[in-house]
Amino acid sequence: PYTDNARALSEMARVLRAGGVLILKIHHPRYYLTEAARAVSALSPLAFVHAARVLLAGVVYHVTGRQPRTRLVSTETFQTEAMLRRELARLGLKIRREMPDSNPLSPSYVIEKES
Repeated sequence: PYTDNARALSEMARVLRAGGVLILKIHHPRYYLTEAARAVSALSPLAFVHAARVLLAGVVYHVTGRQPRTRLVSTETFQTEAMLRRELARLGLKIRREMPDSNPLSPSYVIEKES
C-alpha cells in the first residue's frame, strides 16, 4: 500500500523470468474499512481520517488508473483483485491463484509471468 504500484510491479515484471512466480500481498478495501470502524469504536479521529484518506486514494486510483500523489489524498492506497489483474496484464503477468491461507483483509496471490 505504500509503494508506487506501477513502478513496483514494472520492476517485478522486469526481473521475473518467463514462467517465474512471485507472491504478492495486498491491502483490500475491507482492511481500511475495518480500520475506520476500529477508529470510530476507539474514538480515534486521527485513525479514522487516515483510513478515510486511504479509501479516497483507492477510489481515485481505481477510477483513474493512477495513484494519487498529493497531500490532500493519501499516497497509501488499497488494491483489489480486479485492479491488480488490470495492472498485471499490462506487464505480461497474471494471477495464478490466491494463497490458501489468505486473509480477506489482506489477500496473498501467486503471480506468474507468462511465457
